[in-house]
Amino acid sequence: MSNARETALALVVGLALSGATAASAQSLGAYRWQIQPYCNVLTLSVVQQGGLYLLNGTDDQCGAPEQASVTGLAFQNPSGSIGLGLTIVATGGASVHVDATISLATLNGSWRDSGGRSGAFVFTPGAGTGGAARQPPPVGFPVTAAVGGQQSLALTSDDVVVRSLTLNAPTPGRVIVNASGYFYFQSAAVADVARCSITTGEALDADRLILAGESAVAATTFVPFSGTRGITVPGGGPVTLNLVCDEFSGTVSVSDTQMTAIFVPITLMIAMDDPEP
Repeated sequence: MSNARETALALVVGLALSGATAASAQSLGAYRWQIQPYCNVLTLSVVQQGGLYLLNGTDDQCGAPEQASVTGLAFQNPSGSIGLGLTIVATGGASVHVDATISLATLNGSWRDSGGRSGAFVFTPGAGTGGAARQPPPVGFPVTAAVGGQQSLALTSDDVVVRSLTLNAPTPGRVIVNASGYFYFQSAAVADVARCSITTGEALDADRLILAGESAVAATTFVPFSGTRGITVPGGGPVTLNLVCDEFSGTVSVSDTQMTAIFVPITLMIAMDDPEP
């Protein structure tokens, strides 16, 4: 589409949205916007009904076999810009609310959604510019899991899974896991030392140890411990998390361990210093 035609289109839509009042429903045509940085393109039909501007259309979901429905309303802000309130309902019934603001001159602007995401709302009469697909919000959030109880397990120098839980992540995101318990130090010959880590495997993670030990032989008996770890989930599905421990020296048992986990969808994640693999 030529620049001249785009300008004319913007003028027509701008005049229609800036105060003309029709007695009956009047179609103003269908228009497309990309919700960048994602590849999703919205195609919206604009219908003036009295002083309201009704929006109906689809989210192409980046060319997926099934599109998502889009409904909403457009209105003129006191600043002169155009506001849009949209509801997008994806396959399975998951919905998200989108608030967008565009300029009359360019039909471009910005958007924000109920999941905390935001970006450029770009008028797209032609093909989109690509990008990752915007994921629908998780259904049934929050997702949690917990396991624990009375326990007494003698440790050895071999790694052992002390507790394990499985959480079903509905979308990409991060699982925040906490584990706790206490060590029972029993050696009268050497200083007792025990180690644990929270991991998705069955071996100690040497970079993320929970470590407890005596400063001298028989210096203490019971030592409580706890640890927290965030583990990135690149895709939805079941995630198994283990508390793995060993006896580094002495004679040690571990007791009454507990594990709790909560899933945080990618739309709510904040930047962290440790980007887990």
